[in-house]
Amino acid sequence: MGFDTWKQAARRYREQLAEQGVTGFKDRAGRMWNMRTYTEMAARTTAMQAHLEGTANRLAEQGHDLIEISSHVGACKLCLPWENKVLSLTGKTPGYPTLEEAKAAGLFHVNCRHAYGLYIDLDKEIERLEAEARDTKEVGTAQTIQEIKDSIAEKGYIGEKDVYQAGEMLYNDLRGKREGLKKEIKRLEKEYKDSGIEEIENRLSKLRQARRSLVDLDEIGLSSRDELYLEYDKLMKSRFKIQSKVSEIQNKLRVVKEKYRGTSVDNAAELKEKLSEIREVGISSFDIDGHLNKSRSPMRKVVKEAYDYYPTDWVEKSVHTGNLTPKKAKRGHYNHYKEEIAVSGYSDDSYFSTAIHELGHRFEKTVPGLLEAEKKFYRKRTAGENLEWLGPGYRKDELTRKDKFINKYMGKDYGGTAYELVSMGFEYAYTNPTSLWQDEEYAKWIYGILFLY
Repeated sequence: MGFDTWKQAARRYREQLAEQGVTGFKDRAGRMWNMRTYTEMAARTTAMQAHLEGTANRLAEQGHDLIEISSHVGACKLCLPWENKVLSLTGKTPGYPTLEEAKAAGLFHVNCRHAYGLYIDLDKEIERLEAEARDTKEVGTAQTIQEIKDSIAEKGYIGEKDVYQAGEMLYNDLRGKREGLKKEIKRLEKEYKDSGIEEIENRLSKLRQARRSLVDLDEIGLSSRDELYLEYDKLMKSRFKIQSKVSEIQNKLRVVKEKYRGTSVDNAAELKEKLSEIREVGISSFDIDGHLNKSRSPMRKVVKEAYDYYPTDWVEKSVHTGNLTPKKAKRGHYNHYKEEIAVSGYSDDSYFSTAIHELGHRFEKTVPGLLEAEKKFYRKRTAGENLEWLGPGYRKDELTRKDKFINKYMGKDYGGTAYELVSMGFEYAYTNPTSLWQDEEYAKWIYGILFLY
């Protein structure tokens, strides 16, 4: 057919038949055809077959085997079962019917309008693209961190700029993964607001007050109780109509928010995975059971689990410093001189968070340079502030400098011998990162500490 359209081909074919005196005929099924209908059908079918053969040849040349059948309204019973089905051109891909099988079953019959195109497994394609992006990013991150470490080796010390530069990469990476969820939360919140349910509920509340004579009718723009009952019934009907949709939005919003926040252990696992790309993380082959003094306390297992999320060389320094005695307490604490780590909580998540926190105090004492870095950051953030009491629930000698920390406890000062910046920062970084990200400077500093010290 060359570059002719099927309509041009039909016209030319019809003229040729007319010259031969053919104006119509009966087919084997007994159907009568006039020349216009028949030639258009024949040309359209021939054009579609040529198109499909060209598509098949092109895909085969490119190394593709899977195709997806199109769909359209009014498909016949022969074609309907094959709509949107994935077929194999050659039969070489296991698990898929072949194109020839579909044709034998009636697909691509005369006058058939179905076509096919390359099938792409979107889930696998997305996974592949994400993996490529992740691999590229990981290589870039590893190279940059190594450059920072080389610079540190030349200088002989870890500078504040080094910490922020390293921490910024981890901050951007971890936060970027949640941006899609954050956008979905905003979309659902807008959808909830646009539903009008809040306005309906607020108005119903006022009408209920008026029904109980708690407010005057004229205060809510009504002149009679009949008018009140009519509006109330109307709003209740409106509320009923949208309640199902609103409940669906609320449920989706709850699920997405939970996924955005994550559980303590899931968040910790994500951070551990990212740290593992740069440095060894976990208890490795260290005798943690021997390091943790024998105790019947269930907190022994919790502390051991928390250890497994920290840099391995930190764990090694802690083990070599001396043993620890884990125990359960109403309020968690770490006592370096008694070699005691007390864990408090009310659930598995909270016990784990406390163990992460108290190990931060342990590392504050055992990781070289960590306390000094913490002291510098503390002085920078709280410059010009006076100490003040933490407030009800705390002893009178528990003092803090609030700064703009997301939790006033973060500014607690133990007379320059210890702080809460590292322990609180680690607790939030591992178990509640979305809250930590509200203080960008602090978050980057904490991530940089975990990367470099």
